[in-house]
Amino acid sequence: MFQIERLQLIKQVLREQKSADVIGLSSYLKVSEVTVRRDLEKLEAEGFLKRTYGGAVLNETEVSAEKEHRSTEERYSVSEKSRELGEVGAELIENHDVVFLDSSECSIAVAECLRIKTGVVVFTNNLRVAEAMEQDQDNMVILIGGRVSHRKKVVVSSSFNIPFPDIRVNKAFLSVQGVDLSYGLTVNDKEDAFVYQEIVKRAKSKVIIMEGTVFDKIGLIKVDEITNLDYVVTNGGILTQYKKFFYKNGVQLHQKFSL
Repeated sequence: MFQIERLQLIKQVLREQKSADVIGLSSYLKVSEVTVRRDLEKLEAEGFLKRTYGGAVLNETEVSAEKEHRSTEERYSVSEKSRELGEVGAELIENHDVVFLDSSECSIAVAECLRIKTGVVVFTNNLRVAEAMEQDQDNMVILIGGRVSHRKKVVVSSSFNIPFPDIRVNKAFLSVQGVDLSYGLTVNDKEDAFVYQEIVKRAKSKVIIMEGTVFDKIGLIKVDEITNLDYVVTNGGILTQYKKFFYKNGVQLHQKFSL
């Protein structure tokens, strides 16, 4: 198990139980107590928890942030599935990363989780990402240029021949509506296809964030080959052949785990 997966599980335990001990986490994660202590040290450095003798407790500021987070979730009506994927996706973002978040609901969930990060720069065409980060004083959000579509809550540029900005990002978080071993990655919206194809030219890594139900599905517009992925963030339901494919081709698969 990757450290990023262990950290996500430890956070999940602490959010639900407010405290945890090293012995219990060691047994649950199936790693040594030394490894657990190192993970707790990292999470303490991030401000997520406070270490205690033999374990850790959720940081009081994190408790307050969690309440604010729930309030934000209610405001933006982010689904439970998107929220879970957003938490996993946000674990891939390091302090001071430059990232792109697309127009999907999962991107809103990722943005909400950035409150524990510092110095992150977010480029986005998603107005609700910008709104979700309006109280975030430690990170920056920049909207790409274009016409505002109030109905979709996005910035539209493809149909107005507005050039995509010349930006560079460490990780581009993108969603698709179809993943097929033969046909590749597909979306159903022309603007989403335009944004995908433009941002991948400017991204060091691509993070595809999607529900497991899109596997073995084909959308209207092909945007990429499945072999070109760097990270996949998904929940349960991913078919075995895709897991084997990702492992064989060096694609990092990150899933939401249920307790």
